[in-house]
Amino acid sequence: MSDNDCLQEANGLLVLVILLEEVEDNNQELVPFLYALQELSAQHGTRTISEFLVASLVPRSTVEYYIYPGSLTFPPCTERVINVVFQRTVPIGRKQTEARGIYAHFFLSVAHSGLPLCGVSISR
Repeated sequence: MSDNDCLQEANGLLVLVILLEEVEDNNQELVPFLYALQELSAQHGTRTISEFLVASLVPRSTVEYYIYPGSLTFPPCTERVINVVFQRTVPIGRKQTEARGIYAHFFLSVAHSGLPLCGVSISR
């Protein structure tokens, strides 16, 4: 399925994949988001994040990326998904990643082991 095919589907999804890169200093733009994740790990529910720009989760340059068709890796495992993996990374502080045990339940819930590509084409 091509990206155009997916976008024509009523239930098609576009997934933006953000790669984090560990750096020495904390990324202050991520503090509100990581704090909300920490609160969610303590108790289930919903948290409102004030004064947070979603753009802080996206690399500064989005010109370079890879696209490939796939499916969601968590329920409902939707098959009509176009994945966009940005080549550039978003910095996250070493101390922020040391607390990953707090966030592990969040990140591990959407991660799985690699699957064979089975002829899937990747575009750049």
